Amino acid sequence: MGSWWASIKEDDDDKSRIDFGDKEALRPKVLDFFQNQSLSDHLKDSEGWNAFHEFLESEYCGENTRFWLAVHNLQQASDSNMAAKASEIYEAHFGSSAPYEINLPTTLLKQLKQLVDSKNYSKDMFNEAQDVITSMLHSSHWRRYPTTTYFTTWVNAKLGDTAFCSKLVGGDSKEKKAVPTEEEIRIKMISLLKVKSIEEFLLDPAAYAAFKTHLSNSRLSMEYTEYLLFWEEIEVYKERPSSSAAKAVFNKYLSDEKGGLITLPKAIFEPIKEKYSEPPVDKNIFYPAQVYIRKKLKKDAHDSSFIGSVEFTNYVNFLIQMEQTFLKDIYEEDGAHLKLFWKRGNPKGDRLSAEGLKGVLTHILAENYKVEFVSPEALTAYTAQFVPSSGGVQFSDFQELFYQLIQNPKIPWYKTKSLQ
Repeated sequence: MGSWWASIKEDDDDKSRIDFGDKEALRPKVLDFFQNQSLSDHLKDSEGWNAFHEFLESEYCGENTRFWLAVHNLQQASDSNMAAKASEIYEAHFGSSAPYEINLPTTLLKQLKQLVDSKNYSKDMFNEAQDVITSMLHSSHWRRYPTTTYFTTWVNAKLGDTAFCSKLVGGDSKEKKAVPTEEEIRIKMISLLKVKSIEEFLLDPAAYAAFKTHLSNSRLSMEYTEYLLFWEEIEVYKERPSSSAAKAVFNKYLSDEKGGLITLPKAIFEPIKEKYSEPPVDKNIFYPAQVYIRKKLKKDAHDSSFIGSVEFTNYVNFLIQMEQTFLKDIYEEDGAHLKLFWKRGNPKGDRLSAEGLKGVLTHILAENYKVEFVSPEALTAYTAQFVPSSGGVQFSDFQELFYQLIQNPKIPWYKTKSLQ
């Protein structure tokens, strides 16, 4: 393949000649097996956990795999010692003198502390935290792991496992990637949305629409809806700043003389009032107001009432439906739908450069899924890593790229165009 996998995968075109007695001949099959594994699957294997943990230890973040394993063991624990194990996990990773402290969003830390303080222990109390850590590790380390000596150690260990090699020869390694269930997708989506900043969240028009509907339906004052509209107009202004645009925004939302729609603290309002009409044009003139609004929206609306609301659930269901469509196109009939989209975007069937791949991917996302990347720079950086130094990308590489794209914890890099 032309993706990152190509740097470690050996030639395995003539697999029919593999002799079980020749362990080196089985190496390509072990690599195939790994390619079809998720990070969670790899960590459930004791040799996989050891190798990946050693890799993280070398980068001074081994506490994350310790936590993952502790939570996994808690999920398998008997009811009689479940509370003790849960308490040990909390003290080891979140207590005041935690030896293996890990970083989690503040809201999630507060939830865990409340459960521990009330002694409301359960086998799944750390599941959401485990999902966050898994997503973080997938983003930060999983792609680099196959290039390390720790990964080579794992491969060699598997080559020395007779039972494992026997299964490979039997063809078990040809299984497709496990398609996530709807509930697994839901858990991932909610975990990711909870750790996003409100700025990242509102970049998605579908999220913006859901949040706006929630504000309209909630018991919060109309001023919060005006906060959101003010936020949107500031974003538009920053893209095309001008004196006339600055005056229009100020007069509509802030002018005390013209009945401005929102009220700001004096310390924020006065500097804006003094400078908004003065040259030169400053595209960041409203930034202090935006910071103030961000805090108000996050504290009073997003964190406290939107998460868990009907509008939030509808938005998550929309994302789930979108991802299930992606997965269907990748897997059903060996990716026939995706292959059709690929041919439409690349009718000559050429191997594509990074720029060509970016064009095809943009076309497919926009025409078939009604989504687009938030940032052209993000798309350029993402596609560049899939293009080999010699030659270009073919369909098999594209299929892997598409799978990696939708599984990336930074989803959505793209922004949805509608919520229907």
